[in-house]
Amino acid sequence: MIKTCPFCNSKAVVKEFKRSKTEMTGVLTDRVFVHSLPSQFYVKCPNKDCNGCQPQTKFFDTKEQAISSWNERVIDNG
Repeated sequence: MIKTCPFCNSKAVVKEFKRSKTEMTGVLTDRVFVHSLPSQFYVKCPNKDCNGCQPQTKFFDTKEQAISSWNERVIDNG
């Protein structure tokens, strides 16, 4: 379960960040290769009017890690 935003009490959301890596190969060619990388996840407050300036976690390899990071609070409001 994801805790609400500690600043505005809005329901937080898990977001997926789809990553890719672009590589140019060859000196005389214009070849560009795009490689898919594993997605990363973060949790954020979706409230654009949040007093905390839309807080969010850093990026994690799993949803569970992102949620765990978001739920860690110095002072627990609930």
